[in-house]
Amino acid sequence: MKIINQNGIYFRMTVLDEHGYQPSGFTLIEVISVLMIIGIISAVVISRVGSTAAYSLVSETETLKGHLRYAQFRAMSDKVSRGIGFTLQAMKKPKPMPVIRRIF
Repeated sequence: MKIINQNGIYFRMTVLDEHGYQPSGFTLIEVISVLMIIGIISAVVISRVGSTAAYSLVSETETLKGHLRYAQFRAMSDKVSRGIGFTLQAMKKPKPMPVIRRIF
């Protein structure tokens, strides 16, 4: 803070705390509030950027591969031809497990 006395001379006054130091920096409340704001913004951005469609497709592909390998294992161990049957379903209904059955 600058103060002008009667002679036109500038004096600089500094405010000191109880220990004789000039306060500088940020308070803990300011730092925490900024970190919270950054966290909220990053959570919103990440949720909007990440697409679950690609992850869903990869997950379904891996599930199908697992079912095919299981049917292959069963067919090889039983020495019987086996197959996998698929049914059409709505997206919101629970997924039925593929039916493994003998092929005659």
